[in-house]
Amino acid sequence: MGERKVLNKYYPPDFDPKKLPKLNVGKNFQCVIRTMAPFTMRCLTCGNYIYRGKKFNARKETAEGEDYLGIRIHRFYIRCPVCLTEIIFKTDPKSTDYVIETGAFRTLQAEHLSKMEEERLQQEKEENEANNPMMALENRTKESRREMDVIDALEDIRDWNARKATVKFDELMDNHLVSEKQELERQEKEDEDLVNTIFSSASVGGESIKRLDDEEEEEPPPAKMAKIEENSSLTSTAPSTSTKTSKSKSKLAGLVVKKKLTNSNACKPSTTKQKVENSQPQGLLGLLGVYSSSDED
Repeated sequence: MGERKVLNKYYPPDFDPKKLPKLNVGKNFQCVIRTMAPFTMRCLTCGNYIYRGKKFNARKETAEGEDYLGIRIHRFYIRCPVCLTEIIFKTDPKSTDYVIETGAFRTLQAEHLSKMEEERLQQEKEENEANNPMMALENRTKESRREMDVIDALEDIRDWNARKATVKFDELMDNHLVSEKQELERQEKEDEDLVNTIFSSASVGGESIKRLDDEEEEEPPPAKMAKIEENSSLTSTAPSTSTKTSKSKSKLAGLVVKKKLTNSNACKPSTTKQKVENSQPQGLLGLLGVYSSSDED
């Protein structure tokens, strides 16, 4: 943007600003500036409304002989867009605002005027108190009396509200505790009804469900019962083996058939008896082998 608008200027090496001619500027020198309307106004000639923020090419000058605490006051000249009537307004550093002089009147300034009037009355009051100490004493007495009246009125209102009030905080707390207790009882009753309905439906279906009290001991689970039975079986191994052998003998008693003794076998009773005795340590299977061999012989 700087290159396009050519804002940079070239100053030659031999440039001397002292050689520039001085401008003969008078006291009422005016310059043209671009400004906006500082407030909403209405033209006195045609009645046209000029709203705040409307742009104008205005002439600006310094008001001679007018300042506020060393701050210069500037005056602006604009023209009405419809009838070209000249409108003049100037700055007001005292109230940080603008004041219209001629050509139009300001609208929507009721708040501004009331504020200015209040400031004027306050300033007059301070000046009178500074010049007259008795008036200052009277004003302070009136202020203190007015404050006391306001405090008394507030206390009366508070007492009246306390008498008319029907709400008591202690009763409110008691009612809240009672309602909370009733709510807990209601929830417990609902839970009990739900449990009763579940158990009653199970009993109607043929299944009996026994409820355990808190004081009763719970039965051991099936896994624990299985472990207990296993341990008991391990402790009683000796009698179980004897019972097994007796059962096996009873089963084999019907299968074993004793051989009838012949003449040849009758003369050798000791050998057969010796074979049976030698085969006894082998158990019942050994006896079966002895009888089978005798049959083959």
